[in-house]
Amino acid sequence: MKKSIIILIVILLVIAFFYISQLDKKEQIVCIEETKICSDGSAVRRTGPNCEFAECPLNNNKLLSNFGNDQIEKAITNYLLTQKLFSWKTKDDSHNFCVVENLKPDNELFPLYVWAYCGEYIIQDGELKALSGSSGPKKINYPNELSFYNLSKFSYEVARD
Repeated sequence: MKKSIIILIVILLVIAFFYISQLDKKEQIVCIEETKICSDGSAVRRTGPNCEFAECPLNNNKLLSNFGNDQIEKAITNYLLTQKLFSWKTKDDSHNFCVVENLKPDNELFPLYVWAYCGEYIIQDGELKALSGSSGPKKINYPNELSFYNLSKFSYEVARD
């Protein structure tokens, strides 16, 4: 009788151990290969157990910028979006965005040498989809005068073959 009780207890312990070990194992989650473009031009992927987008990079709670002046960066971006070479439509309900990076951040006066990425995007099935884009170096000119960055005074040059 004692032997059968001991065997029964050992069997119950083995079953309990197996059951508990299965509870500790978590399902392997694979996130879909999808990226989100941050406002600084970098991309982040889905991560974690809920496949949420990673945080966009921040620097002291400010977006990373190497212009030293957000107004210059915004003015250049807005200027590029007024130019046909950087802002186009292949679909009526699309939107254009540009991101610029200062290639010579120590240069405080114009001309500024930037790398510009401009793209056309659309919201389709609740997701942001890229339709087209272009990327390359640009020389941005502006008269070195005190002003509030009048878009009509900007000019640009692009690299040629």
